[in-house]
Formats: sequence, structure tokens, C-alpha cells
Amino acid sequence: MAQITFLRFPTQLKDGPSIKVPGIKALRGITGITLKEAKEIIEDLQSDKSFVCNVDVENVVPFLNDFKRLGGEFTIDNSLYDSIKQALNLAIDQGELPVASDLLDALKKLKH
Repeated sequence: MAQITFLRFPTQLKDGPSIKVPGIKALRGITGITLKEAKEIIEDLQSDKSFVCNVDVENVVPFLNDFKRLGGEFTIDNSLYDSIKQALNLAIDQGELPVASDLLDALKKLKH
């Protein structure tokens, strides 16, 4: 598990449509919260209120990429990096090169 603090979420992309619905879908996909809860949290983030949650490492990367692509801002507890690094080392030790490659890609995406 890793702790993520969501800081902000824009109301729309530059000169584009509202991105509230994709933001709600992304948030629900990772946290498993209800539609009403996700809507309220996205609205809070748009009002510069933060939201903290714990998520499973394997679900974090796709969600964070979507959230970041939509203009959202967040911080990640360093234990996430440590967890991915540990899993990467274990995969290498066990000769699971495809898994190691996926974990390395996830680590690179989180760094950007």
C-alpha cells in the first residue's frame, strides 16, 4: 500500500471540455469509492482541498498517469518507490524478466 495525497484537479483542459467525468472515473477506478464520493472529492480538489488515500501499488501507475494527463496534481509517499524497487529486485532474482520490465516501466513513469 502507498499513500497518495491528491492536491488539485482542474475544471477543464485548456480550451477544452470539462474533465470532471474522466477524473471521477479515474478516482473511482483506483479507490473503489462510490460515484457520489468521487464527485465530491473531485469538486473538493477543484476548490484546492486535498484528499489522501491508500492504494495498492499495482493499481497506482495507470491511475496516476490518467490523473496527471488530465492536469491533476499529487504527491506520493516515498514508500511507493521503495515497494516498486523491492518488487523489481525480487522479479530479477526470480528470473521474471517480463515482470521486471513492467515494474521498471512503472518506476520510470512515476518519476516523470
